[in-house]
Amino acid sequence: MVTARTTTMHFGASLILGMALALIISAWASSQARAQTSITITPSLAELEATPGSSGQHKITVSNSGDEVFSGTASVNGYPGVRDDDLSAERFLDISSERITLKPGEERQVSVDMRIPEDVKSGGRYAAIEFVTDAKADSPTGGSGTATSGKIVVPLLFTIQGSQPIPKDADVSIVPQLLEDDTVGFEVEVDNTGNIHFVPGGKLEVASGDDNPVETLEVPTGTPVIPGTTEPLGVDGSLPADAKEYTARASVDYGGEKPATEELTFKPDARLAIEELGVEDRPGESPNLHLALANEGGLAIDPQVRFDVFNSGGRVGATAPGYQVETEPAGRTEVETEYPGQLGPGKYVLQATILYGDAQELAKQTTFTLKGAAQEAQQPGAPEVPVGSVGPNWLLIVGAPLGVMLLLIVTIFSLPPVRRRIKRAWTAFSHSE
Repeated sequence: MVTARTTTMHFGASLILGMALALIISAWASSQARAQTSITITPSLAELEATPGSSGQHKITVSNSGDEVFSGTASVNGYPGVRDDDLSAERFLDISSERITLKPGEERQVSVDMRIPEDVKSGGRYAAIEFVTDAKADSPTGGSGTATSGKIVVPLLFTIQGSQPIPKDADVSIVPQLLEDDTVGFEVEVDNTGNIHFVPGGKLEVASGDDNPVETLEVPTGTPVIPGTTEPLGVDGSLPADAKEYTARASVDYGGEKPATEELTFKPDARLAIEELGVEDRPGESPNLHLALANEGGLAIDPQVRFDVFNSGGRVGATAPGYQVETEPAGRTEVETEYPGQLGPGKYVLQATILYGDAQELAKQTTFTLKGAAQEAQQPGAPEVPVGSVGPNWLLIVGAPLGVMLLLIVTIFSLPPVRRRIKRAWTAFSHSE
């Protein structure tokens, strides 16, 4: 016999969409569309208990709360983030009907048949039922347009109780972070080392160097942590970064005999260093810009990284990585991105600028030469660009025309006829009185 209990929980983006008790898709809507497809699926999550060799059925209700016909498919899929076949429950499940069509105001139950094999060991097993709307053109007039569809995932979390025990076990680690306002925030990472899922939550006590209590911060209840996975939990609140030293103690409840705990003493300093700045010349392709970023402090930092390329006329282009750069305390992070376009042969300066915290900035330059077939870094005589310069070379832009004008004036006045006329005019003026 399989028994079920429905649960309402908050899920992150890894589960495709936020899953509240009533989960609604508003698909295919446009500013001109009059009809709307909206479906509600309950329950949003199910926790199921079973024994080896048992069978049962779980029902999911699909309701059309919109004003046009809904059609789509239902299928059994893997649980998001589960890559271990031994943890999958896909082979236990079957759906009574894969196609669903509902008129406005109509609802229907989708039956999920469950058959647990005799040889399944005790522990957690995981799967998901995925509902996907049929693709439909965005254009309300039936003309050409992009086809869109919606997707809802309903997780199924099984607890299989066989003859073996089901241990719950967890490890936690504390990661202090530099926030955008230059304060110190925290993240607690929870590692599920047991064989059953759990939902963690707890507290973080932070003391200064003299061990006087500073503040107790909450570790909010997270999403289910599947065996063999790690879930980062953001901590509510932050502390000033002007202390010499902090000691943080985390205590996380996960359903085991006692909470998982961890203690970390650290200095709240934020120090980054740019290493190995360079360019990879790829003939016929855009150059590859790269650097190594060393975190020499006690705080994790997620900086903004920008690459600027200059020649003797000023900046010729800029780019940034298409992902969030993350650095860990005492860690080293490789950063690379492709230059947006091609650079012709010549000498250039590559400048990397790192921004982090409230207004902290770090920059470094290197020179390189592109010859089309090969690159020669650190060439002597390459143009020098002041650190932090991001604009054109105004000295060259303004000075060149002025220099030409001055040369023209000197040349004209140096001609003999011009000099004689100027001398006669000056003599007449000085004797006019």
